[in-house]
Amino acid sequence: MHYWSRHLALALALLAAGCGSDDPAFALPANGDSVVGTVQTVHVTTPTRAVELAQRYSVGLSELRRSNPTVRMRGGLIPANSEVTLPTEFILPDVPRRGIVINLAERRLYFFPPDTDERPRRVFRFAAAVGRDEWQTPTGETRIAEKIADAAAENPLGPFALRLGWKKHLIHGTGTPDSIGPRASQGTVRLYAADMAWLFERVQEGTPVRLVDQPFKIGTRGGSLYLESHAPLSAPEIRERVAQRIEALARKHDRRVDYDALKRALSAPTGLPIRVSTS
Repeated sequence: MHYWSRHLALALALLAAGCGSDDPAFALPANGDSVVGTVQTVHVTTPTRAVELAQRYSVGLSELRRSNPTVRMRGGLIPANSEVTLPTEFILPDVPRRGIVINLAERRLYFFPPDTDERPRRVFRFAAAVGRDEWQTPTGETRIAEKIADAAAENPLGPFALRLGWKKHLIHGTGTPDSIGPRASQGTVRLYAADMAWLFERVQEGTPVRLVDQPFKIGTRGGSLYLESHAPLSAPEIRERVAQRIEALARKHDRRVDYDALKRALSAPTGLPIRVSTS
């Protein structure tokens, strides 16, 4: 059986079981807070391929490595008896919670399915790869123009793809899971194959799609302020603008800024929400 035929059978099997991630759904806070999920820790009892664990929880391989700087993943293997931190806490991008949202800076795709009253109450988060510098994925608003199911052996994009209204741009799966996370594509948005199969089954043509580039996200949880950084802030004026926004929000929520935590978040991005306020 050809690779893509085997891959299609696997993807369809995963459709029946759910998404590739063990816990793909995250409840949206009823109070409007934007910090979602919690950091998880798993105990690896036997040597495990890092990319397999990354796929299981739909995180990028680079995310997994960045969240575990003390775990030596030699040859792509996580040693036995390792405690592995999973970056499954995040701040939602600062855009309407509707349809599909792709944040290029963090290489993540968010899907907000409407509930029975058309209001989303859950969000699904998937690791993604986006365009390289010479083939940048554009930002802006579009929609799902076409759902393409094609299991042809010569199709390098995998058996499922979603064509955007920009025609030349797609959301699709990939047979090279270690390419998920970096800027690695020719302008398309790549997902793990199982995640793509899951999304394809649930997204309708006409679904709105918004692509943004937000490397620094500010969020709230329980009145506290958090900052999630995905790139170093080298320009002093940018650091100052982020600090000013956090100071203004701290006054609004009657909190004090934790300047030590803020400095760490700006200078050494972890991709995880860091609390930058105190009571």
